[in-house]
Amino acid sequence: MMMRKYAFYLVFVCFVAFYIHQPLFGLIPNAVAGYIQDKKEEERIAEFLKDYQKVDVAHVTIHYVDADEGLLPTAKLALEEGIERNEQVLGPLDKSVDLIIFPNREDRFELFGLSHFFQNNGIPEYDSIAIFPEDRRAIFSEMEPSDLLYKNVIHDYTQYRLVQRLSELRLDSTYIPTWFFVGLGEYMSYDGEVSPRLEVEAVPLSSLSAKIAGIGDEENTKRNGYLQAHLTIRYVVEEYGTGIIDNILRDAEKEKNFGKAFLHHTGIGLTSVPEIY
Repeated sequence: MMMRKYAFYLVFVCFVAFYIHQPLFGLIPNAVAGYIQDKKEEERIAEFLKDYQKVDVAHVTIHYVDADEGLLPTAKLALEEGIERNEQVLGPLDKSVDLIIFPNREDRFELFGLSHFFQNNGIPEYDSIAIFPEDRRAIFSEMEPSDLLYKNVIHDYTQYRLVQRLSELRLDSTYIPTWFFVGLGEYMSYDGEVSPRLEVEAVPLSSLSAKIAGIGDEENTKRNGYLQAHLTIRYVVEEYGTGIIDNILRDAEKEKNFGKAFLHHTGIGLTSVPEIY
């Protein structure tokens, strides 16, 4: 049955290519191969998740194992609030997405491999968000498990939504520094709360992504990187309004230069240490 669908798709593409633009024949093998690969990936993920339970929240489907049913109230509340906050900043998203609460690191690695750990938790072709409640324990060890899950869900949904917005703008995510992804996720997950104070010396924004990655000798460097990124986004939004984030992204797409767009809209250069903390 599946092969019959692939054959139909191949015939359809050939027909359109021939009658519209014959040179398109050169693209047919790649187009069909990509389609088949996408379908195989969908089937692989569906097979992996067949024993998971699921529940829908707006356009998001939460997948979870029976043992994690107690996490659902917190996860659902976080998603509802995260969706609303992101709509105010990045606009609505109607695209279906899977949010997977993994019971262990091994399952998460088996499904997505290493790539999901290094791409701001947003890989558009997967249309999924991976949640492992212990992910940030090393950074925020003093947080209660329910608070950690709440912030984790909003943070990672925000990063996914930001990647989708970049896709809508046709802006490659490599133009956007890691600290901007992290800062927006942290800002969204702390919305309405008093922000912690930055207790260490701030660094230039151009150095902040490395700090978040844990590069450096100072104690607790990653957490301080998260916090400075969060406070930067909070300042920008409170100073210029929620629309500033999308304005920066649109300008970055036009200029193909995030630093120039950020400076234009905020007056803050990436090589400087903003006096905003």
